[in-house]
Amino acid sequence: MTSFVGEGLDGLGVVDVIANHDEPPAEVGVAVRPPEVCAATYVESPFLEEALEAFPKSDGGLSGEEGGLADLGVGQRWAVGLADVFSRVFEFLTRDCRAGLGSYERSPAVASPVVQAVEEFVGYLERRGRGTYTSRSYRLGLGNFGEWLAGKSIELAAVSKTDVEAYIDRFARGLDRGGQARAARTVNHRLSVLASFFGFLIERDTDRGGVWAGRTSPVPAMTTEPTHGMGGGGSAPPRRPRAELRRREPRAEPKVLSDDQVSALIEGARSWRDKAILILLSQSGQRIGDWSAEHGRHGILGLRLGDLDRRRSAMIVLLKGARDQHRVPVTDTFWQAFDTYRDQERRDATTDAAWVGLRRGWPEPLTYSAFEAALRALSARTGVPVTAHMFRHTVATHVVATAGVAVAQQLLGHAHVGTTVDTYAHVDHQAMAKAIAEIERRALNANSEPSYAFHYSPSTLAELEAVTAPQRAGGDSR
Repeated sequence: MTSFVGEGLDGLGVVDVIANHDEPPAEVGVAVRPPEVCAATYVESPFLEEALEAFPKSDGGLSGEEGGLADLGVGQRWAVGLADVFSRVFEFLTRDCRAGLGSYERSPAVASPVVQAVEEFVGYLERRGRGTYTSRSYRLGLGNFGEWLAGKSIELAAVSKTDVEAYIDRFARGLDRGGQARAARTVNHRLSVLASFFGFLIERDTDRGGVWAGRTSPVPAMTTEPTHGMGGGGSAPPRRPRAELRRREPRAEPKVLSDDQVSALIEGARSWRDKAILILLSQSGQRIGDWSAEHGRHGILGLRLGDLDRRRSAMIVLLKGARDQHRVPVTDTFWQAFDTYRDQERRDATTDAAWVGLRRGWPEPLTYSAFEAALRALSARTGVPVTAHMFRHTVATHVVATAGVAVAQQLLGHAHVGTTVDTYAHVDHQAMAKAIAEIERRALNANSEPSYAFHYSPSTLAELEAVTAPQRAGGDSR
């Protein structure tokens, strides 16, 4: 399954609807925190799919904002409302969760030791200024680890290095989702989550006493074995050793869209709101962002009406992280689409959010989950595989090639130019082809007959050949 549309969930007592957008659709979970329950209950997608299995399926169905759900399966839609969905989910949660992390009851529930430790760790992260996205990601990752511990009947206090190795092996090979292996980056992130979690437990118990006081983390540390290869010359740093279980992450070229694909997506959008947003994505290179009570506002979806400056033909975007303000130019093409959206679709919505939901979502601010559902539907209609972040990659690649790294860094809002260089500043294909052609030309010239600057008679050429032949062979003519 993929992810739920996030509008209207707070009234049902649901805080987090989580989707890992770097993974295939199966990598989805839900963290349910009803107001009556102090601790979270973690439910990975297999359990949630079991809860939804009895739901009626519709070939046509309702999609996106109309149906209240994003696509829940390949080529299949679920024509059900959010209230019905979560009433069924809550019904299933009254049983013991397979994750072993507690169960949902409408009366207060006692959290398991894993849940207590995870929530304390997440609180520790939040007190140190970590963002809500980080907290959500760590909570989901540790929930998956807790599910595995429960399945193996392993207490948190008894976790060993061997246990972590077994879990990471299963996680990497995707044995919990039909053998669909996970990307190296995802595996390394999960290792970082576990390392941080157990580091927190050791520090906490060392300070106040507990089972983890003075213990070594079960997450394998950096290896002491020699690394493959040597450091480069000059100022190039030597290669750092990897942790034992970390995977080598292959460099992947950013996925970009062609001009025809961008045009097809904009033309295929069914609302002027979506057309205007797609124009901003394809021209500004800014992140799609979000507008939510939990994560605040940032990116294009976080724009307020006052952030759109028609006089300067610019917009002020809040960047990810510290939410710094970032001014970016916009074009006349955008203003034309925005004006039509404002007059025909946004109308008299009282919120200061620039983008509002349509139909059932009106007049509330448009959330990321609702826009992503609309984008997936657009992708299916047009046949263009697309994510919102592909627009950013497309703009960045073009700007680096035409205006240079410095301009791209400013446009993208990267704090460090190294981020721009590492991701986008690669030698283009034409430059590599030209260099290879030059190598081939030099090789052919080296094997060809010698040429001379002047026209000589045959007898003179014979004498010159007699002199130069031994030199070409590496000998001495004397």
